[in-house]
Amino acid sequence: MRHPHSVEKRIDLLSRLNKIFDNFWQKLEDRRHQTDPAQPQVHSPQQQIAPPQRTPTAWRGRRLPSLRQRMARKRKLLQAKARTQSAQEAPEVA
Repeated sequence: MRHPHSVEKRIDLLSRLNKIFDNFWQKLEDRRHQTDPAQPQVHSPQQQIAPPQRTPTAWRGRRLPSLRQRMARKRKLLQAKARTQSAQEAPEVA
């Protein structure tokens, strides 16, 4: 046989939990109502958040190049640019 007090104890515990949750939800709602009016000022039309930058298609699904790889690529590009510039300038001088 069940203990006669068990049902009352359960009901008591449940009502306590209910009160706690009601209190919690009430606090959340109050907080939300406080922040609602302030939101339009935060997102003003002048200060729009920039869209997230998409990674180049070639990199998608791969790891981004390491610092060393990026520097090497930059160096190669700069050297190629210098070469083309010197090649263009040489005929003008001659």
